[in-house]
Amino acid sequence: MASLKLLQVSMFVLIWVVYASTYLMRKPLGVIKHLMAEELHLSKLQLGWMDTAMLLPYAVLQMIFGPVGDQLGPRKTVGICLFLTGLSLMTFGSWDSYWLLMLLLFLSGAAQAPCWPACCKCLSSWFPVLYFFF
Repeated sequence: MASLKLLQVSMFVLIWVVYASTYLMRKPLGVIKHLMAEELHLSKLQLGWMDTAMLLPYAVLQMIFGPVGDQLGPRKTVGICLFLTGLSLMTFGSWDSYWLLMLLLFLSGAAQAPCWPACCKCLSSWFPVLYFFF
């Protein structure tokens, strides 16, 4: 029983770190907006569209791509999504084309969308429903 508790705590921490990493991948844009506006000569409207390019597909596709975790399996879904998000954001600083940056942000937001449902699915297999009542 003690080893099960240890595994449950380990999985909870691991999944928390995984989802926190997707959250942290969405936040740097707000930090670097001022620098991007100066270096790339972007207007406030363009910066707002960059936020929309990432957050709109994230919000909308989260509902549509949620069942992907059921088809691929939650672990594969999380792995693929983290890989695609990391790949799109890893190259983000290498470009100065506004439209390419918008595309990379869109891809990042779309790739992050199935992560929350897949993380919940991973976690639910480690914690039965009755566990929370006792």
